[in-house]
Amino acid sequence: MFFQKMRPRYRRRRKSFFPLFVAVGILAGGIFAGWKFFSRDDGQMRPTAIAAGKPAEFRLSPGGDFSEIGDLENLFENEAVRARGGAVDLKFFDGSILRLFDGATAEIQKSRAGKNIAKIVVATTGRVAAKIPRKNNPADFFEITTKNFSVKSRGGQFEIFDDAVGVFAGSVEVFVGEKNISLEVGQKVEIIDGHFSEKEMFAAENPFLKKEIVKKDENLTPENPKIPAKKAPKIEILTPGKNDETVKTTEKSLLIRGKVPPETEKVIVNNYTLKQFSPGNAEFSYRASIALGTMKPGENEYRVVALLKNGERATAKITIVFEKAAAEKSAENLKKNSETPTENFGELTIDAPKNGAVLDEPTIVVSGKAPKNAAKIVVNDYSLSLFRPGNEKWSYKMKDEFGNRKLGPQKIVVRAFDQNGKKIAEKSIEITIKKPKTPDFWPTPRGDYLPPVPQNKNEPTI
Repeated sequence: MFFQKMRPRYRRRRKSFFPLFVAVGILAGGIFAGWKFFSRDDGQMRPTAIAAGKPAEFRLSPGGDFSEIGDLENLFENEAVRARGGAVDLKFFDGSILRLFDGATAEIQKSRAGKNIAKIVVATTGRVAAKIPRKNNPADFFEITTKNFSVKSRGGQFEIFDDAVGVFAGSVEVFVGEKNISLEVGQKVEIIDGHFSEKEMFAAENPFLKKEIVKKDENLTPENPKIPAKKAPKIEILTPGKNDETVKTTEKSLLIRGKVPPETEKVIVNNYTLKQFSPGNAEFSYRASIALGTMKPGENEYRVVALLKNGERATAKITIVFEKAAAEKSAENLKKNSETPTENFGELTIDAPKNGAVLDEPTIVVSGKAPKNAAKIVVNDYSLSLFRPGNEKWSYKMKDEFGNRKLGPQKIVVRAFDQNGKKIAEKSIEITIKKPKTPDFWPTPRGDYLPPVPQNKNEPTI
């Protein structure tokens, strides 16, 4: 009891950690702010204008004056550059390239990078081209605005010119007010009075397939002898003529066939995309026909465009002149000569198939021997286009795609004519045709046929 009375009173005090928490929070905030400040890389978010010695002009603020710049210049938001006398490339932190052609301007409205997000908006005038790398984040975009419309891309190569947009690779969306339209590879659209025109074929040369603009002191040009020059992709037309040739014909249907470069994804013939062509096919084919509406009397030019996976393109053309008057005269002479047979000066035979045969093959080949003095062989009113005077043999193919393989009984009449157009021999057989077990391939309404067949096997003659 005594010790309890004499013991000094002890009062427990509560310890407060609030000041410590505040101090730690302030310190952490300062460290984070310092890290954000010192670790930022303004150069990555500021596009670099590369003029490569060509005259270019630079503007510090909207409405300000342009002044000449050097080969390189980093731009901030609201600053602008103008190409003068040559092209200028704007390279952005996400790998995008905006190329300004002579007289074009670009004002940086937004160039921001967040966590895995890149948002870039550029206002332009004049002719410009853009090369945008593929963006996997839905929030990423590259947008170009003009006076009348805007273009947004998440991966592609395209050009803006004269109130029109054309796509070299990838895809873009074009906006006019609340309206928008999507464009794919090889398509172009014009904006007229606030409205979209019909989509057209776009076959202009991709400017990004040429060397990019670089500083003079950078050894990155293809002139380096150690770097072999890259060959441009080519299309080789095989039938009915070669590249750039003009073919005259009295036939109402011809097959245009040719070879395309490797990695071709799409083939377009006169604004029509071949539906049956698949990426990786080595050949294409297209039917020029009066009946299908893909050929008309007179001159017909066929322009073939192959669009490659890497954005490159190859082009070729061939001209077919359908001589209607000559075709009608030839048909009239054929009818007249058929009605008045003349003396047979040679032996004409039908060796296959045999008379009375029943056939179910997808492709039926009728063949035989020709008279020595035969200048032309006609099978059922069809003149064999590949038969030449002096040929000892002839052949004729019957296929669904040619429209001459009709089911049921058929009579095949073969006539031989000399160089004066007089009939010198005539033979005929009768056969029965059944539905094929496995068809070769089927035609589309516009006349393209795939998969391609080997050379010398698309025409009914050999």
